[in-house]
Amino acid sequence: MFVDAQQAGIGVGEWRVHLPYNRCHYIAENKDKIFAAAENGFFAYGKTDGSLDKLSTINGFADGEVNVLGYDPETDKLWICYSNAKIDVLRRNKITPLDDVYRSTIAGDKSIHHLLFSNRKVYMSTSIGILVFNQDKMEVSENYLNLGKDLVNSTLPVYGTAILGDTLFAVTGNSIMFGKIAPGVNLADNSNWTVMDTSIGSRHIAAFNGLLYVEKDSLLQVWNGSSWNVLYDKSMGAVNSIKVHNNRLVLTLEHLIDVIHADNSSHKMQKNATVMGLVDMQDNYWYVTKGYGLIRVNKDSSETFFTPNGPNSLTSFRMLNYNQSFWVTSGSYSLEYTHTYNTNGYNIFKENRWTQNPYRDNVIFNGLHDFTCLTKHPSENRMFVGTQGKGVIEFEGDVPVRVYNSKNSTLEYFTWDGGGSKVDSFYYTSGVSYDKQGNLWVSNFDVDSALSVYTADKVWLAFKLPTRYVGEVMIDNNGYKWIITPRPNLSGNGICVFDDNGTPLNKDDDRGVLFNTQNVGLPTNMVRCLALMPNNEIWVGTDAGLVVFRNPQNAFSGSAKADRIIIEQGGVGGYLLGSEIVYHIVVDGAERRWVGTNKGAWLIDRNGMDILQHFDMQNSPLPSDNVLSIGVDENTGEVFFNTDKGLFSMKGNATKPQTEMSSLKIFPNPVRSDFDGDVAIEGLALDSRVKITDINGNIIFETVSNGGRATWNCRTFSGVRPATGVYLVFAIDGNGEQKTMGKILFVK
Repeated sequence: MFVDAQQAGIGVGEWRVHLPYNRCHYIAENKDKIFAAAENGFFAYGKTDGSLDKLSTINGFADGEVNVLGYDPETDKLWICYSNAKIDVLRRNKITPLDDVYRSTIAGDKSIHHLLFSNRKVYMSTSIGILVFNQDKMEVSENYLNLGKDLVNSTLPVYGTAILGDTLFAVTGNSIMFGKIAPGVNLADNSNWTVMDTSIGSRHIAAFNGLLYVEKDSLLQVWNGSSWNVLYDKSMGAVNSIKVHNNRLVLTLEHLIDVIHADNSSHKMQKNATVMGLVDMQDNYWYVTKGYGLIRVNKDSSETFFTPNGPNSLTSFRMLNYNQSFWVTSGSYSLEYTHTYNTNGYNIFKENRWTQNPYRDNVIFNGLHDFTCLTKHPSENRMFVGTQGKGVIEFEGDVPVRVYNSKNSTLEYFTWDGGGSKVDSFYYTSGVSYDKQGNLWVSNFDVDSALSVYTADKVWLAFKLPTRYVGEVMIDNNGYKWIITPRPNLSGNGICVFDDNGTPLNKDDDRGVLFNTQNVGLPTNMVRCLALMPNNEIWVGTDAGLVVFRNPQNAFSGSAKADRIIIEQGGVGGYLLGSEIVYHIVVDGAERRWVGTNKGAWLIDRNGMDILQHFDMQNSPLPSDNVLSIGVDENTGEVFFNTDKGLFSMKGNATKPQTEMSSLKIFPNPVRSDFDGDVAIEGLALDSRVKITDINGNIIFETVSNGGRATWNCRTFSGVRPATGVYLVFAIDGNGEQKTMGKILFVK
């Protein structure tokens, strides 16, 4: 049985996270919940209410990429250790952050690998040694950082510890060490440590019933005080975890979970791809896998799978509103513009729920990988997806119907040179775009005819360009095809502009030109993205900032120029977004520009001069400042930020404007006394004037819509909440031609 969490909708200005939760690597519990850590995110299952909650910076945690989880029943504290060495301690729903390790001045890797709880202390195994936390004072009381002084170097990583009697044991990857815990013995002095044994691959250790269980020489072995005995050889796969839970030893191998009880009886469960097991306080067996998430073994030996709903991949590339849904491709390509063999396909977000690559088993997808750009037909329910590998995919509705390659189109393949030998043939078709006439234009990297068109009459044609190196394609209001020209050597080649003069069947009137640093003033030839603005300007993101072509109709006149946008901030002039890497640019329903950069996401107003908002790791839940692409759901206003650590979203205050205003959609409505967010008013035309009045006609609030949405902060002009009652909402479009109204029930 599968249990996954349905996401609820969010209000304007609120955030949510969209991560894959099926690849788990750690499990822990406290009195109320089971916790599981997955790729860049973690979640909790409520033992009594069956809730399944995603946990992240949105909930107040320091990060989302968890390395280690550990629970101490003596103090009722759950320790959450992240990959960046930040720590959160959770007790009775209160989060206490600890930055001791994160802020340590010790250079190098400070990763946390293991937690051991004993006598209100936490023995923390890290890449710089062992840190001992006093849980009463919540501070480091001791540190043993020079364990390797007489071995390789002074800093020796420790992957796990165990206490047996009065002895602290530690595994370091290539050795097993011990030191006495006794008055007068200073374990910070490495001379008080003894190398018990050398080993190949020692990362897991635990003490139970007077025995020491260790991963030694990649085998699960037991030390009885005088000799080693092999408990499991390699036939059950790698040793993934050795843990003590609730007075039971849980041994997790790749194909087996062995639970040893206090009376030394054993319960063995043969499983596949197991990473870590747990026996909870209620005597239930749990385990996690890198494929099926969190799993409970029921009393009848059946299993229940618990996974929050999310996309199937940490990687996202481009996003598109299509067929009443929001589509996200999950492929990618490297900086050298090579394929990555990402086979996750695509994900669809609809009604607050993700559907993962629904046709993954369709024979059409055999051999396909790295789904990248996508484009929809201007009038038909049809879409195409480009790939970095095996051609272009056509969808009718949600259904994939065919793949185009050299067998059924003008697309050509090139042969990848794998170090001097030809190893495989690929179609790099990561640029797809429809023009207004319904012709599909496809870039075809590193072949003689690098641009193809699939006409509205279903005829394929190919065109030679001034370059073989072509990537993403954007078509302006003149019908010009603007094409990024990537180079495998990381240098880039600028932009290629092609014009077929609206006659794809007649090649005699075609023309093409290359734009680069030499002839139009690009700040670098490394171009990342192209975006068409409502006023027909072309915004270009590069590795050295943002530029704009204000008159793209002059592309072939010799007077085209890439301008930097100069703004004034604090009385000082400068370039808009400076020299940041600009990864992606999109336009929202209010004709504003969202820009993804290496320093977060920026919202720029419709005149292209003023910064309205900026989100980064410091002021938002974003897990990374590298915002690689942005998508806007034009129907809901939700803005999706694709980072190198996963996909997050925020409900924006703009939606697609309506051409005809009929009835208004207002939510929440009624507005209850405990609500203090923004009330959204939707169904508006562009630049609609919105007024809110009391029942007597007194205006308490007035604003102009962002696209099809206006927002009210539940305050009057004087900044206070209005009295309880019914309020009227009046709207008139920007031309003064259409009017509509609605009502709000407000509780102070």
